[in-house]
Amino acid sequence: MALSPWLVAPILSFEDVACVLAGYADSEDYNERSQSSPELRRQASNVIKWKHQIMEAAGREDLEVERVFLHGFPSGGDRNKMSWFEGDHIDLIMGIFDYDQVRVELRREEVSRWLLSSGVKNDDIPTVLREGQKTEKKAPYHSPDLEERPVHPRRRRTYLTLIEALVLEVLDGDLPTEPYKAAGVLQAIMECRGLKLDKDPIASTVKEIQVIREDRESERV
Repeated sequence: MALSPWLVAPILSFEDVACVLAGYADSEDYNERSQSSPELRRQASNVIKWKHQIMEAAGREDLEVERVFLHGFPSGGDRNKMSWFEGDHIDLIMGIFDYDQVRVELRREEVSRWLLSSGVKNDDIPTVLREGQKTEKKAPYHSPDLEERPVHPRRRRTYLTLIEALVLEVLDGDLPTEPYKAAGVLQAIMECRGLKLDKDPIASTVKEIQVIREDRESERV
């Protein structure tokens, strides 16, 4: 029997992983065979179920993903043209994107680790996905290397928008336009709750909020 190239591929698409878990050789085999009989159509539905399970596990951080690509309207892009853009694991659990609007890259050893941690026996894992020597879960989202990575611009905008909403709620919708004046007000509120933060980072965050507010206004024009 010929060796499968999957045995040496470090990165796999979640479509191929879902197809193998559903009983196909790979995504090409799935596309060729899924319409040929009622039994294979039932098997094809399992591919979709596996895709959803992978997306949900990645969103919960039970399964580490290498990269996530989404199909939609990227922030700052043409609002009349859908395209593929890079997202992250949080986008997967929000339920905004369906499985056919998502492309996920996974490490073979991480897929094996996830299946084993979910209670699947090593012998039941397809050979092309099996990695018996690396089953201990790493700390993917808390490692020093990842902590040094810059926040993705789209994710940063999401964070700032959430902070803006909370600040407006606390200040009854009145956010001072002068960053350090706003920082002073917010600093006093934080100290009342036992939280301490210097004015400089607060003022810097206020400035960033003002930038995305201006961006929103320009997008409406």
